[in-house]
Amino acid sequence: MKLKISKVLDVSKFLPTEAGDQLKDLIIYIGEFTQQVIQAIGGKLNFADNFVSELKTINVISNQVAIVSVDGRRVSNVFVVRVLESTYFVVNKFGWKYGNDGNLNLVIGIFGDPVDPVQVEILILY
Repeated sequence: MKLKISKVLDVSKFLPTEAGDQLKDLIIYIGEFTQQVIQAIGGKLNFADNFVSELKTINVISNQVAIVSVDGRRVSNVFVVRVLESTYFVVNKFGWKYGNDGNLNLVIGIFGDPVDPVQVEILILY
Protein backbone atom coordinates (compact mmCIF):
# COMPACT_ATOMS: atom_id res chain seq x y z
CA MET A 1 0.00 0.00 0.00
CA LYS A 2 1.43 3.36 -0.99
CA LEU A 3 0.77 6.11 1.54
CA LYS A 4 -0.59 9.37 0.22
CA ILE A 5 -1.34 12.63 1.98
CA SER A 6 -4.71 12.93 0.25
CA LYS A 7 -5.90 9.78 2.07
CA VAL A 8 -5.22 11.40 5.45
CA LEU A 9 -6.98 14.61 4.50
CA ASP A 10 -10.00 12.66 3.14
CA VAL A 11 -10.88 11.87 6.77
CA SER A 12 -12.36 15.35 7.03
CA LYS A 13 -15.12 14.31 4.62
CA PHE A 14 -16.37 11.76 7.15
CA LEU A 15 -16.70 14.26 9.98
CA PRO A 16 -19.95 16.14 10.55
CA THR A 17 -19.67 19.76 9.39
CA GLU A 18 -19.62 21.25 12.88
CA ALA A 19 -17.00 18.76 14.12
CA GLY A 20 -15.00 19.26 10.92
CA ASP A 21 -14.94 23.00 11.57
CA GLN A 22 -13.89 22.50 15.18
CA LEU A 23 -11.17 19.99 14.30
CA LYS A 24 -9.85 21.76 11.21
CA ASP A 25 -6.54 22.77 12.87
CA LEU A 26 -6.01 19.25 14.19
CA ILE A 27 -6.67 17.72 10.76
CA ILE A 28 -4.21 20.11 9.12
CA TYR A 29 -1.60 19.36 11.81
CA ILE A 30 -2.02 15.60 11.37
CA GLY A 31 -1.78 15.98 7.59
CA GLU A 32 1.46 17.98 7.80
CA PHE A 33 2.95 15.60 10.36
CA THR A 34 2.03 12.60 8.24
CA GLN A 35 3.60 14.23 5.19
CA GLN A 36 6.90 14.64 7.07
CA VAL A 37 6.80 11.01 8.22
CA ILE A 38 6.10 9.78 4.68
CA GLN A 39 8.97 11.89 3.31
CA ALA A 40 11.30 10.48 5.96
CA ILE A 41 10.26 6.93 5.12
CA GLY A 42 10.72 7.66 1.42
CA GLY A 43 14.22 9.03 2.05
CA LYS A 44 13.47 12.48 0.66
CA LEU A 45 14.78 14.45 3.63
CA ASN A 46 18.05 16.33 3.33
CA PHE A 47 20.47 18.14 5.66
CA ALA A 48 18.43 21.34 5.58
CA ASP A 49 15.36 19.43 6.81
CA ASN A 50 17.21 18.05 9.82
CA PHE A 51 20.05 20.39 10.69
CA VAL A 52 20.89 24.02 10.74
CA SER A 53 24.19 23.97 8.92
CA GLU A 54 26.76 26.28 7.40
CA LEU A 55 29.29 25.60 4.66
CA LYS A 56 32.49 27.61 5.11
CA THR A 57 35.70 27.90 3.13
CA ILE A 58 38.76 28.43 5.29
CA ASN A 59 42.50 28.61 4.78
CA VAL A 60 44.50 26.21 6.94
CA ILE A 61 48.12 25.37 7.43
CA SER A 62 48.60 21.65 8.04
CA ASN A 63 48.62 20.70 11.74
CA GLN A 64 48.15 24.28 12.95
CA VAL A 65 45.11 25.68 14.75
CA ALA A 66 42.62 27.54 12.55
CA ILE A 67 40.04 29.67 14.36
CA VAL A 68 36.54 29.68 12.87
CA SER A 69 33.81 32.02 14.07
CA VAL A 70 30.44 30.44 14.89
CA ASP A 71 28.81 33.60 16.30
CA GLY A 72 28.21 32.03 19.70
CA ARG A 73 26.03 29.21 18.32
CA ARG A 74 26.22 25.70 19.77
CA VAL A 75 27.94 23.35 17.33
CA SER A 76 26.92 19.69 17.20
CA ASN A 77 29.55 18.54 14.68
CA VAL A 78 32.04 19.66 12.04
CA PHE A 79 33.07 17.80 8.88
CA VAL A 80 35.77 18.39 6.30
CA VAL A 81 33.94 18.34 2.96
CA ARG A 82 36.85 18.77 0.54
CA VAL A 83 40.14 20.46 -0.22
CA LEU A 84 39.73 23.25 -2.77
CA GLU A 85 43.13 23.22 -4.46
CA SER A 86 44.34 22.24 -7.91
CA THR A 87 47.02 20.06 -6.29
CA TYR A 88 45.79 16.75 -4.91
CA PHE A 89 45.83 16.78 -1.08
CA VAL A 90 44.70 14.15 1.39
CA VAL A 91 43.35 15.10 4.83
CA ASN A 92 44.86 12.56 7.22
CA LYS A 93 43.68 13.97 10.55
CA PHE A 94 41.06 16.33 11.82
CA GLY A 95 39.85 17.58 15.18
CA TRP A 96 37.93 20.49 16.67
CA LYS A 97 37.03 21.99 20.02
CA TYR A 98 35.67 25.23 21.41
CA GLY A 99 38.23 27.89 22.18
CA ASN A 100 38.02 30.12 25.26
CA ASP A 101 36.48 32.83 23.05
CA GLY A 102 33.56 30.58 21.96
CA ASN A 103 34.91 30.09 18.44
CA LEU A 104 35.96 26.78 16.97
CA ASN A 105 39.57 25.71 17.03
CA LEU A 106 40.19 23.33 14.14
CA VAL A 107 43.28 21.32 13.39
CA ILE A 108 43.46 19.70 9.97
CA GLY A 109 46.41 17.54 9.06
CA ILE A 110 47.23 17.30 5.38
CA PHE A 111 49.41 14.47 4.10
CA GLY A 112 52.85 15.76 3.13
CA ASP A 113 52.51 18.81 5.41
CA PRO A 114 52.43 21.56 2.77
CA VAL A 115 53.93 24.81 4.11
CA ASP A 116 51.54 27.15 2.29
CA PRO A 117 47.92 27.62 3.42
CA VAL A 118 45.44 25.23 1.81
CA GLN A 119 41.81 26.14 1.12
CA VAL A 120 39.40 23.68 2.75
CA GLU A 121 35.62 23.54 2.75
CA ILE A 122 34.00 22.54 6.05
CA LEU A 123 30.41 21.81 7.05
CA ILE A 124 29.34 23.02 10.49
CA LEU A 125 26.20 21.49 12.02
CA TYR A 126 24.43 23.55 14.68
